Amino acid sequence: MAVAARQEHAIERLRQLQEGGPRLYSRWSDRAWRLVCEGPAMRLWDAIAGTPGAEQSLEDYLLLAREAVGLQYVTASEPADLTPGLGRSFLTEALCDVAPRLLGSVQPPLRAGALIALWNAGEKLNAKPVWLNRYLAARLRELVDLGAFEAFLVRVIGEGVDEGPLSSWEGPYTEIAVDTALADPWFLPGIMHLATPAIVCCHDRRRDDRQVAVLLRRRDAGGPLCLGATPCLDQAGGGIEHKLSMTQQAAVVNAAAISDPVEVLASRTGFAAVAYQLSQRIHVVEAAG
Repeated sequence: MAVAARQEHAIERLRQLQEGGPRLYSRWSDRAWRLVCEGPAMRLWDAIAGTPGAEQSLEDYLLLAREAVGLQYVTASEPADLTPGLGRSFLTEALCDVAPRLLGSVQPPLRAGALIALWNAGEKLNAKPVWLNRYLAARLRELVDLGAFEAFLVRVIGEGVDEGPLSSWEGPYTEIAVDTALADPWFLPGIMHLATPAIVCCHDRRRDDRQVAVLLRRRDAGGPLCLGATPCLDQAGGGIEHKLSMTQQAAVVNAAAISDPVEVLASRTGFAAVAYQLSQRIHVVEAAG
């Protein structure tokens, strides 16, 4: 098929998909659909154009994108709403970041299966607690190979939910600061609690309805990670807090290099999250022992 004919066919197919949207979905949004087509879909086409089966791969993607828009799994009123970032849903990240970024490196015969795997995971997560959806969405930025998607999910779920080895809380202690402003420009860390053994839910000091989640992860595994704004994670089941001795607390505060913490939360796995009166950062201290 000549280039001009392919372009004409693609434009016609896009028109058909858009015209079918309002008939198929009661909450259809022309605006969100156009933003998906002009943004993530164009990035995907740039990545796969000229490869075998590119037109079919793009159509497979657009069919899923239309379903996501029609069911309001993906919503948008401006381009920034589809920009990868903290606080997005799993399917928004999967369709607007992962597919355009990684599908081009997948062998053409395997692309449809890779898209279906992303979609199926996202649909299952829609029936799970919101915190798990947001957690996995935040971790999707680390995915570099769609062929390893299932193994990736198993690993990151384990890191977020399972309790790692118990710590003796012996030094030395190292510190990494996590900036909550990445998730909320006006966030001020306050009360914290363990949502799981590895995830901290931190509440804003001034706003009762604002929380940010932080993953406690060892430095050699990538270090702690801001997971974005989230509903309060009480529903996640919690983790058992470690009661620091006076000596341990002094060592943690010293490692965090702050003199007047407003909150210190420790896990049994050797991490302490420290909030500071005049900072948007959460200082995560890791014990070597």
